[in-house]
Amino acid sequence: PWVGFVPQDDIVHANLTVFQNLYYHALLRLPAALSREAKHAHVMHVLTVLNLDAVRDSVVGSPERRGVSGGQRALWRAGAPDRTRLL
Repeated sequence: PWVGFVPQDDIVHANLTVFQNLYYHALLRLPAALSREAKHAHVMHVLTVLNLDAVRDSVVGSPERRGVSGGQRALWRAGAPDRTRLL
């Protein structure tokens, strides 16, 4: 029999802020033809849609390092590109 481990937390950059994480994903996932300004504007829109404006400059954190709340973390994950394609 095979034994595996599945982490309970998504893999994010725990030391980056909510904005920095989303912007990083935008730079990687959005079309290269989009300008950095357009990507920045899109990330700002995603933050507003997910009601994360208040924590945009807060560190995401990890189980080992305190960051945004669990609910805010869940909202952040909703904006991650593999979830809803917001990015």
